[in-house]
Amino acid sequence: MNREIGQVLREIRIEKGLVMREISSGIHLDVGKISKIETGRGELNDMEVLAKWSELLNSKEPMKIACKTCPLFSKLYGNYQFQASTILN
Repeated sequence: MNREIGQVLREIRIEKGLVMREISSGIHLDVGKISKIETGRGELNDMEVLAKWSELLNSKEPMKIACKTCPLFSKLYGNYQFQASTILN
């Protein structure tokens, strides 16, 4: 997935006052990998991880960007809906 998604994930995380460790525990990626994705130095190729990450942030924006940039992603997740129970407290 592209650099824009990483930047948006970072911006939303900071806006919500969350730290990488909170995201890490919610999506089961280490903090180093999250840092690389957010700064565009690493790839996020797992659609389910992006969906969970978006839910943790309570934001549809990363999913919208992914759907615009990847036809397969759009086909699988184009009508994506959040599960309210997955949002961080």
